[in-house]
Amino acid sequence: MHSSVTGKWVVVNKGIAKNIQIANFRAFDEPVGAYRHATLDDGDDPGYRGSKILREGRCLVLDIGGFTTALSIADGGKIDHNASVSHGIGMINVLEEFEKLIRSNYRQQLKSVNFINQVRLRDALHEGVLNAGGCGTLDVRREAKQAREMLMREIKNLLYERRGGDSDYDAILIAGGGGSAMERTIRDAINNPNITIEVAEQNRNQMHFGTAMGGMKMLKLLRSRGKI
Repeated sequence: MHSSVTGKWVVVNKGIAKNIQIANFRAFDEPVGAYRHATLDDGDDPGYRGSKILREGRCLVLDIGGFTTALSIADGGKIDHNASVSHGIGMINVLEEFEKLIRSNYRQQLKSVNFINQVRLRDALHEGVLNAGGCGTLDVRREAKQAREMLMREIKNLLYERRGGDSDYDAILIAGGGGSAMERTIRDAINNPNITIEVAEQNRNQMHFGTAMGGMKMLKLLRSRGKI
């Protein structure tokens, strides 16, 4: 892993190239980064932000990525690394199931379509309407709900069969790029007034950056304490 990261790199973004040399690195779990982003502010010597229950209670961090769904526990602001678990299903699986359901239910409309535009498919998962171009506009709310529920079943399995269920935590922090797409489904499924449910980043369009932003906040905190 070390040799795959360190060295000289040319990074191009929006036509601008930068030469970067990486001498060393430190790794952290993605849910940890999301949790730190939700609970630390942006200062050079970060203070606290967000709901106090996230820091002082027992918080379950639910990080939904493209290929995995990861769980971590923060108890009194400290991550219990022994309680972390990752499951090999994420939003890519949801989108694949979503497309299968659409093709099954709209066979006639899509019989000549070999490829559904993936950007439009992701938009349809959020909006419930698929812009299928020359094939028309399709109402896919039912299919979107079914596809999200497929992942929610796996999440419930992690929460209630491999964790203590509702009695095991005071708050849930939804994180990851898939968190924004799954937020309403998770809130509806948990539906417990005694459990605080928050998102790692209030701008849902920026949810997928939460882990990286949390990592930067951790570096700032360590630097301010003279640890690096």
